[in-house]
Amino acid sequence: RSRWPRLFPIRVIFGQPLKFCKNDRESLKAFYEDVSVSVMDHIAQLGGFPSPTRKAYETNSKSKL
Repeated sequence: RSRWPRLFPIRVIFGQPLKFCKNDRESLKAFYEDVSVSVMDHIAQLGGFPSPTRKAYETNSKSKL
């Protein structure tokens, strides 16, 4: 007799939590860009790849527009 797998929540943690604080003078777009670059850098670090620089990130995003 086959049975359905029992599903239950799991938690997977890789490294320390990332915390982001927006200052009052920073635009929301700039804040989101900083967060995305930081997250990409941390993902690259976890995978053992060199972290992309902000300059490389901006160049790639502009070339796709």
